[in-house]
Amino acid sequence: MKVEVETGTRTGQDKIFISCEIEALDARIEALVYELYGLIEEEIALVERAVR
Repeated sequence: MKVEVETGTRTGQDKIFISCEIEALDARIEALVYELYGLIEEEIALVERAVR
């Protein structure tokens, strides 16, 4: 994925949108990693409690 960074100011709405996009991508990456390692729900819960 290519990410372009623009210079200049962003509106509050832009910042909220970008923040939500980042959170969604983070969640997707976490899900893919859990799937890659074959973790079950109990193991995922353990990992999430340990890092949060």
